[in-house]
Amino acid sequence: MKILTTDCGKLPVLAQVLLKRARVVSGLPEGTHVEITDDVNDKDIKVTLGTVKGYKGDAYKTLSPKQIVSNPQSVLFLAQALQYGYLGPVDPGLELGKDWVIWEGQDITFKPGTVIALDIESAGDIDNDTFAAGRILSIALWNGKFGVVIPEELAETDKAAEAIKRLCDTCTVVCHNGTFDMPYLSKRLGINVYHHEDTLLMHFVLDNLAGEHGLKPLARRWLRAADWDSEAKKYLKHNAHFENIPREKLYKYNIYDSYWTHRLYEYFKPMVEKAQQVLNFYKHRMRVTCVLHDVQMNGVEVSLDALDELEEKYKHQCDEYLAVLRSIAGEDFNPQSPKQIEVFFKSRGVSSPSYDAKHLKKLKREGKEPEFIDALLAYRYAAKVLGSYIVNVRQKRGKDRRVHPHYLPHGAKTGRLSAKGPAIQTMGRDSGIKRALVAAPGCKIISCDYSQAELRTVAELADDTAMIAAFQPGAPDFFDDLMTKIWPEEFPTIEAYEAFKHEQPKTAKNRRALVKSVVYGLNYGRGIRAIATELEKPYEEAEYVVNQYLGAYSGLRDWQQKVRHSVGRKEEDHMRQTKFGMRYNPLFISDADYTSTQNEALAFVPQSTANDICLNAAIKINEQVGQYGAKLIGLVHDATYVECPEETIEECSKMMEYEMAKAATLVFNRVPFAAEAEVGNNWEEV
Repeated sequence: MKILTTDCGKLPVLAQVLLKRARVVSGLPEGTHVEITDDVNDKDIKVTLGTVKGYKGDAYKTLSPKQIVSNPQSVLFLAQALQYGYLGPVDPGLELGKDWVIWEGQDITFKPGTVIALDIESAGDIDNDTFAAGRILSIALWNGKFGVVIPEELAETDKAAEAIKRLCDTCTVVCHNGTFDMPYLSKRLGINVYHHEDTLLMHFVLDNLAGEHGLKPLARRWLRAADWDSEAKKYLKHNAHFENIPREKLYKYNIYDSYWTHRLYEYFKPMVEKAQQVLNFYKHRMRVTCVLHDVQMNGVEVSLDALDELEEKYKHQCDEYLAVLRSIAGEDFNPQSPKQIEVFFKSRGVSSPSYDAKHLKKLKREGKEPEFIDALLAYRYAAKVLGSYIVNVRQKRGKDRRVHPHYLPHGAKTGRLSAKGPAIQTMGRDSGIKRALVAAPGCKIISCDYSQAELRTVAELADDTAMIAAFQPGAPDFFDDLMTKIWPEEFPTIEAYEAFKHEQPKTAKNRRALVKSVVYGLNYGRGIRAIATELEKPYEEAEYVVNQYLGAYSGLRDWQQKVRHSVGRKEEDHMRQTKFGMRYNPLFISDADYTSTQNEALAFVPQSTANDICLNAAIKINEQVGQYGAKLIGLVHDATYVECPEETIEECSKMMEYEMAKAATLVFNRVPFAAEAEVGNNWEEV
C-alpha cells in the first residue's frame, strides 16, 4: 500500500523515522509493502499525510508531516492509519427496517440496566444562538443490536420526553460529549436528565495528550469506521445548518453516531477498567459532568445596562486609539490588517518575524516606534473586549436574561475546564466584563476562591518542609515572607519589610509583582531568560530572584529537577501522575521539543491537581446549595460561584468555605487549603 504526501523530498527525516516505528507498532504482517509517494495519481493510495492538494480519493487522512514531528502521540496515530489502510474500513451497513426504525410514537420498553447510546441532532447555529435555541431534529438510540430514531415531528413531544426520562432513570446511557446532549435535551424537553458514561471522557482519561477527541476521528482511528457523515454533511455548505439535511439522510447519520458511540464504549471500557487509578479518575470526572450539566442549566444573569456602558467605553477607546494610529500611519490605516501593519513598519525601516504582542513589546524595548506600538496594543485590547466578550455575551443572552456557558470536560491537557458560549473562564477582571455578570433580584453572588492553590499543591508535591511551613496557619503572607528570603540584608525580618511597604508602597508593590512573576513563571516551567523578557527586566535581576527563591526552598528545586528528569523515562512516569490519576505521558518527544515538554510536565502536575481539588469541592457544593435556595452558576479555575438568596448568604458561604477546605484533605494532609467566600452584586465585586 502507498502513503501519499505532498513532497517526498521535503518529508522530514524525523517523520520518516516515526513512520518506520509506527510500521512496527501497527502489527502489519511481515513482508507487507509500504511505500511513500507524492504522485496523487498513483494506485493503491491508502493513507494521506494531511491534506494533499490535487488528491480526490478516499484514502485515510492522518497527521500532516508537520503534525507528525510535533504531536507527542504521533506514533499511535500513524500506526492506526496503517492498520486502517491495510485492513480497510468497517461499515456495519445498518439498514432501515432491519437494524433500526423510525419511531412512530408507540410505547418503548427499556430493559433496566441496558447500555444504550444516545445522540441528538439539532437545528440552528450552535456557536451563535442562545442556549438550546434550535429545535431538536432527531434523537437516536442504539442498544448494541438495534436502533431507534425519534424523528423531528415527535422529538419534542411529551411522549418523547417521558421515554427519554424513563431511559435515563432505568438504563445506562452512553453519550459522546454528553455535556452537550443532556443539557440540550433537558432544556428543550422540560426534563432534567443525565448520562452515565461518556466515550469522549473515556478517551480523554486514556490519552489526554491526543489533541482530538471527536466521535468520527476516534471511531476511525480505533475501530476503522468507514466514513458515515459525508453524505449528510454535503448539505451544510455555505453556512447551512443541520435542518438543511434531508431527513432520511439526517436520521441515518444520527443512528450511525449512536452506533459508533456504543462501539467506542465497548472498546474503551475495558481499557479504562484495566488500571484502578484511571478508572477512579474517570468516575471522578463523570461526577464532574453532572455538575457541569447543572451549572449550564442554571446560567448567569446578564445586565444589559452594564453591557451598554462597557460597549460605549470600549468603542470610544477604539476610536481614540485609531485616531492616534492614523495620525502616525495615515488616514487609510487599518489596525486589523496584518499586511498594513507590516507595510508601516517596513516604511520605518523596522522588520520583525511577527507583529504579535510579544514581538511588538520587544520592538518597543528597542525604542522602535513606541507611540505607534502603545496605540496598536491598546486598540487591539479594546477591540478584543468588544468582539470576544461584550458582543458575544450580548448575543448569547437568552430570553431568561441569562447566558448558559457550555463547559468542556476536555478543555486542556491538564484537565482544566474551558467554556464557550460565552468563554466565561477567560474573561479578565481588568476588562470590566464581569461587572455585567450579576445576581438575580433578591440574590447575591458568592465567590469562594482558593488562596495560592497551585503553590500549596507544589509545597505538598515537593515535600519541602520550609515551603509547607510557609502555608501553616499564622504564617505571614507567602510573598511578603519571600521578600526576607530574597533580600535578607535589606529585610532581615518580616517587620522590616512591612515597614518598607508602608513607607514606599509603590516600590514594594513592584517588587512583589516581580517576585510573583518569577514564582509563577517557574511553576509553568519558564526559564530565567523567558521570565526576564516577560518582565522586561535585566537577566541578572531575574536570575538573582530565581536563585534566592530556589535556595530558600531546596526541596522544590529538587522536585522540579526530578520531574524534568522523568520526561521520556517510563520507569519514572509516577513523577508525572497526579493524586487523582491524571497523567502526562507523551509517547514520543523530539529533541527540538524536549525542553518545552519538560516545561509542560512541570506545570501539568500542580495545575491538574489543584484543578481537581476545586472540582471535588464543586461536586459537594452543588449537592448542598439547594438547601439554601441557591445554585452553582460558575466554575473558574480555582473558584466556585454561587447565586444565593440574601437571607441565606451567611450559611451558604460557610458551607462553601468548609467544602473547599475539606476537598484538599482527600489528597493532602500537611498544607491547609484556605478558601475565603466573598459576597457581591456581580462577579467583579467578588
